[in-house]
Amino acid sequence: MADETTVTFDSGAYRQLNVFVDSKDVEVREKFLKASSGIRLDPELGNRVKVGNPSWVAVQNFNNSLKELGTSGEQMNRNFAKDWHTFSKALVKAQRVFEETDDLASYEASKFNAEFPEFGTGGSGSGTPPATA
Repeated sequence: MADETTVTFDSGAYRQLNVFVDSKDVEVREKFLKASSGIRLDPELGNRVKVGNPSWVAVQNFNNSLKELGTSGEQMNRNFAKDWHTFSKALVKAQRVFEETDDLASYEASKFNAEFPEFGTGGSGSGTPPATA
C-alpha cells in the first residue's frame, strides 16, 4: 500500500497539466476576446443595450456606465488572457525541470523559483505580488 502522505508530481502529471492549461488558453481567447454578434463586455456595451428613452438623462447615465463597465471588462479579459498565455508558456519552459528530478514534489521550491522566476505570484511574470486597492 502506498504512503498516502506522500505527494508525487512526475513528468506525466506535468504534461497533463500543460495540456489542460493550454486548452484553457485557447478557450479564453475564443470565449472572451473573439468578436461575436452577442452582447459583450467591451466599450460598445452602452450602445448595444436599449432601455427607455435615450433622451432621458438617467438612460444616458446608465448607458455611459455600461460603456465604462464594458471598457473595464474588456481590459480585464485582455489582461487575464495575456497572463494565462504567459503562464502556459512558462509551464512549457519549466518542463526541463524533469531533467533533474523525477518528482516535482521533491524538488526544492527556492531552486525552482530561482530557475523559473516567471512563476512569480504577480501574474505578469514579475515575481512580485499584485498591488491591492
